[in-house]
Amino acid sequence: MPDAGCGAKAYAEKQVVVYDSNFTLDIEQLNDVICENNGKKITVRDLQLEVLTIMDEIHRVCVKNNIKYALIAGSALGIVNYKGFIPWDDDVDIGMMRQDYDKFIAVAKKEMSPDFIIQDHDVEPKYVNFHIKIRKLNTIFPQSYNSQYKYRGIQL
Repeated sequence: MPDAGCGAKAYAEKQVVVYDSNFTLDIEQLNDVICENNGKKITVRDLQLEVLTIMDEIHRVCVKNNIKYALIAGSALGIVNYKGFIPWDDDVDIGMMRQDYDKFIAVAKKEMSPDFIIQDHDVEPKYVNFHIKIRKLNTIFPQSYNSQYKYRGIQL
């Protein structure tokens, strides 16, 4: 199993499959500009590559602590149909059984790299979701729903 810090490699284990960011598609959507940051145009592919760094950290914590997870929804379809992301998709959909989810939250709060934060009601009193988000610090991904949050970075 490769080191979880190598975002450009595919992981394969009995219950874990994570993206291979080396796939190439000649599809125009990857170059669509989705926002600008200090004059730099951010494309869907740029966002996908940042999301992979979050997935690497989630994977590392899960493997280290024997926490099972699965890619679901569009992420599972992307693996099957495109060997990676659906070209226009900008997130990763992860599912865990409740026992694994609770364990993940407990250990991730202690073991996750300081480059990331678990966004929940503990850190954001106005947080409206029933599930956590893992946000990458020192990034901004402005969306209308997160304008009231302290942490508004790229997230899974």
